[in-house]
Parts: sequence; structure tokens; C-alpha cells
Amino acid sequence: MNFFRRVLGDCLNIHTALGTRHQADALSAAINHHADVEFFLDVRAFFNQETSHLLAFGAATDKPGGDIASARIFFGLATAGKWITPQRVFNSLDVEIDLDNNGSVDARVVNTSAGNLNGNDITDDSLSNDFLVSAVLTTGGTNWIEGGTLNVLDPRSQDTALFHNGVLVHSIPASALGLGGRKTSFRYRVNAATEGANETTGWATFDLAAPLVATDAPGLNGSPWFQEGQRVRLRVARSTSVVQALLLHLHNAAGSQAEVIRLNPATEDQDGNGLVDAQELEYFPTLGNSADSDPDGDGLSTRDELQQGSNPADGASPLRVLGFSAAVGVNGQLGAEFHWLGQTGRRYSILRADRLEGPFTPIATGLGGSSGSQAFQDPLPPDGAAFYRVQAE
Repeated sequence: MNFFRRVLGDCLNIHTALGTRHQADALSAAINHHADVEFFLDVRAFFNQETSHLLAFGAATDKPGGDIASARIFFGLATAGKWITPQRVFNSLDVEIDLDNNGSVDARVVNTSAGNLNGNDITDDSLSNDFLVSAVLTTGGTNWIEGGTLNVLDPRSQDTALFHNGVLVHSIPASALGLGGRKTSFRYRVNAATEGANETTGWATFDLAAPLVATDAPGLNGSPWFQEGQRVRLRVARSTSVVQALLLHLHNAAGSQAEVIRLNPATEDQDGNGLVDAQELEYFPTLGNSADSDPDGDGLSTRDELQQGSNPADGASPLRVLGFSAAVGVNGQLGAEFHWLGQTGRRYSILRADRLEGPFTPIATGLGGSSGSQAFQDPLPPDGAAFYRVQAE
């Protein structure tokens, strides 16, 4: 499943729980492009010293801003090393939830098995079987509620790498937490006991109605998982603070299963190369292209082509004036008709000035819309000289 390759427009939520030494290297390690990936984001995402074994954790939903009562919530986490099995007798990888923001735990999401759920006892090892699931129990409740298969996807159709791994994803219905209507947000933290380390992170907040980041379209089976090589478009909420996206890679080697990408919603040019990222990614697989280069060899720079609405990777696409001809205006004045090469779906404005250096003012807008030759005749040409420009809207 897929490595993040595209960031556009408005969001998911993450919180990193990065420790010291090798953990810092783990999040910046090279990515194995045969890995699977999941997206998480959180407004509090930052590197910190809260835990030494847990690297990062986060939350997501399949219906950001949608019908909360029918939504599912996903909790992902990454550890510095790999466990042999997520069976609870060996590793507990729990998410604690605070629904009323008072610092107390109102619900727990745990890793367990269907056998334990059938026996309504997650602590009895004799009930365990190999059908591994997430389960949730609210404080004061008596019955565990099944959330979903660990790592979300059916292992009979997808290799979700539950064993010998360092990433795990829980899923539960939002209704199990009583969420819906105006109740859309909560605080959560991870409490994990694995390989002799017992750690609890700080609280992070997640709002299903207004996540900071969300994928533009759902992934596999409505989840945040995406196939490797697939381009994924994100919606990033506009804010003045930096947002961080956490990517979890199922099949990468230890030390390269979690990656954090920093997003600055205050700018449309994340890499600072002078090109609007959304436009750049329409034509190139990655950011970081030179604004002054001419990759298609048509004599126009990438910057010029993006500004005029043409494809900087296609030498046949630039906006070009094809020619001029004399024409008579509606009042009998001698004027000009000119033609240019347009593109499907692109509208154009015509600007006019009485001097070459301008200023130019619009005299017609919304022209074109189809590919091929476009024409415009000035209906009221001035008595003296006139200079024209065609501009992509």
C-alpha cells in the first residue's frame, strides 16, 4: 500500500510520541517503496520525550465532517521495535479515551481476540484464539464491544502483517463511544506494555467533525489504507500552525515504518520553490521542481506555464497567440481580431492598453472553454493605438 505523494487543498489527525536516540532516526529513515501506508494527523503532532519505545500515535475517521453516528474511528501507533505477536498475553496496545475532557479514562480500546470477546474476558489467556480484533469498553460498562479486525483489513484478502511488526491500527464505531450530533470530539492517549516497556503518552485531541487533515477520498474498504504507488490527495484545514501527517508503513523494515510529513497550511508553496504546490503536482509526480526550468523545451519556464494555465511537461500545450487580422468594430472603427490556442476547461480574459507598458485592463472575461483555436474581436476599439493581452483565468 502507498507512500504519500500529493498534498492539496483542506484533513486526518496525529500525535508523535518520539523518544531519544535511534527513535529520531526512525522517522527520517528511507522509505521502502514496497510498503503499505496509512495516514494520521493531529494538531498536537510534535516530537517529544514522553515515551522511549512508542514512536507515534494518531487518529482518523472514514467520514470526516460527515455522519458521525455511523462513522468509524481508526487509532494507529508505531513502536521503535517489532513485536512477535499482538496477542494480549504478550503485548497490550491500548488506547484510553477521555470523552468529557476531565482527565479521567471513560473508555478503553484494546487488542484482543474473538475468543476473548465471546467469553467477555480479555484477561483469560485460555480463551484466546488467532482471530485478532480490537474491542472497546466504556467505564462502568460490563460487555466488551467488538471494534474490527486488527489492522482493519481482512487478512484473508490483504497481508496486514500482524506478526513481527511495529505498527498497529485499531478501529471502532464512533457510536460505541456515544459520539454523534454535537458530540464529535474527545481526547485520547496510548497505554502500551510491550517488550518489558510500560508507557503512557500524553493526551491528544481528535474531532471527527473537523479533522485537520483528511484524504480527499477513502482508501481500501473505506479505510485510511492505500495501495503502494497510488497518488493520494489530502485536504488540509487552513490554520496558522504547522500540521504534521503521520504515515505508517506495514511492510517496511524496523526503523522505517513511521514517517512524519510537516504541512504548513499558511502557505500554498510548502517547498518554497516559487510554484503553487497544487498546480505543480497536477503535472509532476513530486514537489521541488525548478520554477525557471523548461522541462518540455517549448521556450517557456515552468513558472510561466503554470501562471498561464498550460502544461509545463507538454511542449504542445502553452498558451500561444496564433495570429491577428483587421476587423471593424460595431461603430465602424478599424480594430483587430486575434486568435489563440485554448485548452478544454480553461477560460481566458482579454486585456487592453493604449501603451505597450500598460496598464492593461480587462475588456472581456470567461472566453473559451474548449480546445483549439479561440477568437476575439474587439467590439469597441479605440481611435488610437491599442495593445492586447490574452490571459488564462
